[in-house]
Amino acid sequence: MNRLPCIAAGLIILGSLVVGVSPSSGDTATPALDAEAISLPLGLLWKFSSVDVGKELPARNIPTAPVVSGDTVYVCARGMTAENVPTTSVYALSLETGEKLWDHVLEGTVFGTPALADDTLWVSDSQGYLYALDVRNQGRERSRFQLGTSSRCSPVIHDGVVYVGDDGGLVLAVDAKALQEKWRFQAKGQVKAPIAVSPENKYVYVSSGEPRLHVLHMATGAEAWNYPMPEVSMESAPVLWDRYLYIASGKRLICITASQGRYQWDSMRMGITTGYPIIGTPTLAPDEKGKEARLYFCCEDGTVYAVNARTGRLAWKAPVKLDRVATCAPTVTRDAVLIGAQNGLLYAVSANEGSKLLWKYRAVPPADITAQTTAVSIASSPVVSDGRVLVLADEGTLLCFSPAAVDVAPPEVKDLKVRDVAIESQTPVYGMPPLPFTATIVDEGSGIDESKIVFKLDGEVVPHQFVARTGELFYKTPVTRPIRPLADGVHTISITVADWMGNTLTREWVFRVDHRRIPVPKVQDSPAANPDAINF
Repeated sequence: MNRLPCIAAGLIILGSLVVGVSPSSGDTATPALDAEAISLPLGLLWKFSSVDVGKELPARNIPTAPVVSGDTVYVCARGMTAENVPTTSVYALSLETGEKLWDHVLEGTVFGTPALADDTLWVSDSQGYLYALDVRNQGRERSRFQLGTSSRCSPVIHDGVVYVGDDGGLVLAVDAKALQEKWRFQAKGQVKAPIAVSPENKYVYVSSGEPRLHVLHMATGAEAWNYPMPEVSMESAPVLWDRYLYIASGKRLICITASQGRYQWDSMRMGITTGYPIIGTPTLAPDEKGKEARLYFCCEDGTVYAVNARTGRLAWKAPVKLDRVATCAPTVTRDAVLIGAQNGLLYAVSANEGSKLLWKYRAVPPADITAQTTAVSIASSPVVSDGRVLVLADEGTLLCFSPAAVDVAPPEVKDLKVRDVAIESQTPVYGMPPLPFTATIVDEGSGIDESKIVFKLDGEVVPHQFVARTGELFYKTPVTRPIRPLADGVHTISITVADWMGNTLTREWVFRVDHRRIPVPKVQDSPAANPDAINF
């Protein structure tokens, strides 16, 4: 297992990668196919943790995604002062090493992903401010604008204009060069999702919690038309492609025309979705010629969908069912769909086939963080830049993966127990079935290739269960009729594991069975895997 240094500097507020703006370019872009194809599998290049060893964790927040520009990563982070007062800052990190370059303290908490254009980083916060920070000058504040109330909306930049909403329904347009307000629009519901812009139609599209889609004239902010949505939850940004506009409203993905709002299709009416809410903003991936496109999205039951953007029909043979629930919108590259999920799991599945697993990784936080929290999730959509993948976990660790990362260490197998007795103790055990065996497998380098795990008892391969969310391996001797206990004497266990880079380890132990011992209390059943999940 590769052990990398952990760089500390203030807890990261993590979150879903917003679509509707390309954070690194500063120009509006529909969530779309990444221009590059990433090489899989990946290895861990570096990680940045803002929590000092032994220091108290700040409260978790709705996360934001990192923003990459050139050789710098910008991320909004929340940490603790020496007096245990929570504070929020913008950090600039080296993309190569994860080292901190500078930080700038804000007044409020940041819930939306910043937007970058012309060396100015635009950030909105819970105090109702929209900041313009100069990234060439240590994040010095160039200007700030007062919103109506707190904002969870990620700023969007198009053609020199910044668009942002707030929890009171205000939409603000700011001239990024002149640093002057252009116009305001007031909706009746919260504006939490990023705004979308159509240069062709000269419209600005706003999702409001009324629930309603407001379509505004780009130049003046006056409403051109609006479209009522079926469900109150409106945290998904509008997505534009060709002449269509797509928006997720609760359990539905709806397609209308972008110019006049004419209904085209509804995923629920077509029987495509399962009736669970859609997570975040669907990701659009046009084909190489741009004539066709797919929409990828996750639902709260752990299902991942790919649908034809023109017809709304399934693009895969069947939806993919993950063994954990996704926590953010998927990121799509030329060949792969990257999905962050509960318990720190990161999946890469084939963009064409879906059910084909290309890579899987479990993020394990530093030991001092592990002692303070029991649940870790990937809470912002992965960000792809120059072959690297940046992923944020909700306990405050930013991980950078690369196919060029050096990983020569195999996974670690530890904590082997027989009937809940540590095997190192050499304590004899009672051999009547079901005799349970447990172990923990950890790999920080490139992740555990679950298909390569082999468990042997006395030289015979036996069926095992691996729980990816915890890294635990389980096996129980079967109960037969007549009952066949393990014989008294010495027995051998061997476990073979491998990571995605091909590093392999086999460990072997011996234990003794003695039926003269009084039977120990029955061990609780091991955690069961999701029966509906695809077993990758």
